[in-house]
Amino acid sequence: EGQKERSRLARLAAKGLSGDRLELIAEQTAWLADEGIEVTDDSYKYKWDVKVDATVKAVFTSDGFLGNGDAAKEGDSIGLVLDKSSFYAEAGGQDADLGTISFEGGELVINDVQVYGGYILHSGVISKGSVSVGANVQCLVDYDRRRDVAPNHSMTHVLNAALREVLGDGVDQRGSQCNDEKLRFDFSYKSAMTVDQLRDTEVYVRET
Repeated sequence: EGQKERSRLARLAAKGLSGDRLELIAEQTAWLADEGIEVTDDSYKYKWDVKVDATVKAVFTSDGFLGNGDAAKEGDSIGLVLDKSSFYAEAGGQDADLGTISFEGGELVINDVQVYGGYILHSGVISKGSVSVGANVQCLVDYDRRRDVAPNHSMTHVLNAALREVLGDGVDQRGSQCNDEKLRFDFSYKSAMTVDQLRDTEVYVRET
């Protein structure tokens, strides 16, 4: 877990992104539920090239949730919980979508999207303006980047099928990572792959 966090921070730094790492724990998701805030409708993540209008239901900081009437300002690292979202949260080895959430007079530059108990936390740094609970916002996913991520995610499934075809049932997936630059596929098997097995796997992938 420590290495995953260091890798995530290194990727953000390499892309010129910054901000605090924000996470919701059980106490905070319980607070959201007690406040009558419904889990995020993320059905819009399956659509492409859309601008989704949403409402801010909660503003989270390293010191906790902001109260009604309190505003986060330019330069603040915050996480927004919205009623709906078009952002993919990090899951299944696929990196989260990046992009911006715009609001009247400003925007939040998104550097991480995670889901906690159904609540999607859109984390980033406010580049300008201020935002508070109840604000109307617009989700603007970086779809050009997603177009680079999606094929790598699809190819992890192809590679998994290829390994099962070539090596049989003894192969087990142990993890993966897909981003806009590469895919990494971790698996276990009883022995190292032979040259012929590597070639057969490559052929299967290319022809699929």
